[in-house]
Amino acid sequence: MNNNLQKAFENPHLSKILNEVLDKFDKQAKRANKISFALNDKNFLALYFPSEFNEDIDLEFDIKVLLDNDIFELKNATKKDEFTPLVEKRNAKLIFNNEKEDLLREVYKRPKLKSQKQSWSEELKNYFEENSRLFEVLEKSPFFIEGKTNKEVLEKLKVWVETSNKSKLIRHESAKCFWGMSKLFDNKTDFCEYFDLREKPVLLHVFGKSASASKILFIENLETFTTCIESKNKIFDEYILINAHGYKATAKRLRVKDGSKLFFNNECKLNQKTKETFISWFYSNQNDKELYFWGDLDFEGISILEKLQRNFVFLKAFVPAYDLMIKEVLKGNAHFLEDAKKQNQKLTLSTSCNYCNEFLIPFLKEKKLFLDQEFINVDNI
Repeated sequence: MNNNLQKAFENPHLSKILNEVLDKFDKQAKRANKISFALNDKNFLALYFPSEFNEDIDLEFDIKVLLDNDIFELKNATKKDEFTPLVEKRNAKLIFNNEKEDLLREVYKRPKLKSQKQSWSEELKNYFEENSRLFEVLEKSPFFIEGKTNKEVLEKLKVWVETSNKSKLIRHESAKCFWGMSKLFDNKTDFCEYFDLREKPVLLHVFGKSASASKILFIENLETFTTCIESKNKIFDEYILINAHGYKATAKRLRVKDGSKLFFNNECKLNQKTKETFISWFYSNQNDKELYFWGDLDFEGISILEKLQRNFVFLKAFVPAYDLMIKEVLKGNAHFLEDAKKQNQKLTLSTSCNYCNEFLIPFLKEKKLFLDQEFINVDNI
């Protein structure tokens, strides 16, 4: 390294800036944007007011040395400014050359920090057997908790692992393990499988309007479900009504006994035999009943229908209700995506329901107009 470059690195005003560069790399090793500093009196006060600093230092010269050695690149300086002093280059920026990070670390004796994941893997060896399946699971999917060190987290985890009285519920056990925080085991699929932890059961409200109702209708929203229960419209008498709770009924575990719970309203008209037959059918692989879904007339409603078909293959759209919704939309009773903050919704392009594929999806794709099912007077279906 030449003497001029060495002196430039030793310049206290520049060493402060260059150590800020390393601070930024320590926080974010892989950077999408380059690190830049505006050439102004906020970042380089001694350049603009040298008389206020009793130093035998030529800051402008040292900056130019860094530019000549490709430590920085000068941006936004116009050709007109090419031969003017640095203090007169308006809107100019010094852009750090990322390839010089190693040189900077060597000069200021600041080795690269270990990534959080590297630190986790090293600390993990102090708590769990290195070649075990559990070690593999925890190394692949660490628990990083804001405000807690890896050591604190692993100490808590070790105590929980060695506890014998575990339940099967994910959030219950997460809260017991980590300072009462119930959601930290969420989405830790391999970890939960290792300890045979399960998500809480999906709770479904079920209602039958006649003793021997046999068809099944999933209704997306609770308010509409309640209205259908109270309606005198005879169309609902032949259906067992189930409140889908939006996406909740699309859970893979829905038709497994530990995965969901069915709650029958105290005014439910189903007789005991019909109820028992329904429950037995629900927790089976059978798909021999007429099943329908009615939800909002929007992209998300179609998505729920499609996902429900993964558990109930022959489920179809409830045509009488959707026909009425389309008529209302064409009358002007509708809203746009942005009106209801639904911009992030994406249209499902195919389901196993012909009516949905041939009418609902093309209608939504063309019109881009939407209607929530609560608008509908269920007595008119």
